[in-house]
Amino acid sequence: MKLIIKQSSWSGRTPDYKPQEIEKEYEINLNVKYVIATRTLSHVQDGNFVNEEEEVLSFNITEVTDDSIKITTYQPFSDNDNGSINLRSDKKEFVISTDKPLKLMTPTMDYGDIFIFTLVK
Repeated sequence: MKLIIKQSSWSGRTPDYKPQEIEKEYEINLNVKYVIATRTLSHVQDGNFVNEEEEVLSFNITEVTDDSIKITTYQPFSDNDNGSINLRSDKKEFVISTDKPLKLMTPTMDYGDIFIFTLVK
């Protein structure tokens, strides 16, 4: 099996916002940390600008069956099927099956990231 992850984003701030889509394929490896997306945050520390890298999506594959995998993320994500975002989500365990892609969204209000996981045999 292989895991395909399509990454995009959304914004409620800009009406004509066009997200960039990135799609990558990954081998299935148990208990290996996958770092899929990062961003650089800038802030002032002791009077100087400091850039820090933050993981947006990282996870481990914790279980593999014939037609599914279980992942544990390092950050909480919303996985609502109805398209809305659960801003209070603290969920970090998800099952991805060959039957249906899994859509995860960052639990944020004005701008966020979307990750669609597809498991193929």
